[in-house]
Amino acid sequence: MTFICEAYVALALMTLGAQMANVRLVRAPLDLVLSVVLRLVGGALVGLVLVKAMGLDGLLAQILVIGAAGPSAVSSAVVAIEFKNRPDFAASAVLLSTLGAGLTVPVVIFLAQAYL
Repeated sequence: MTFICEAYVALALMTLGAQMANVRLVRAPLDLVLSVVLRLVGGALVGLVLVKAMGLDGLLAQILVIGAAGPSAVSSAVVAIEFKNRPDFAASAVLLSTLGAGLTVPVVIFLAQAYL
């Protein structure tokens, strides 16, 4: 079971890579940009609101807020590709949110450590 758990990320990325060979990336329309911004910034804000509403603080609060600020999951693109439900948009959202997370997540980590 541990081997399966450890191989999940690699398997998911290989599956997405194989599926993306047939998908073309969307060239940043407004709905894609809005999706990425809401995922990266809105996710962190929703995480912060929930942490404060539950009265959590310290390391647990930091972990929850940082986790909520992560990029879109690869599995969402794999499901969209499998069921042919806007696979171009889903793959583009995963790619752009992963690239954007390189800029936003360090800021969220710094703010979470400083204020939570």
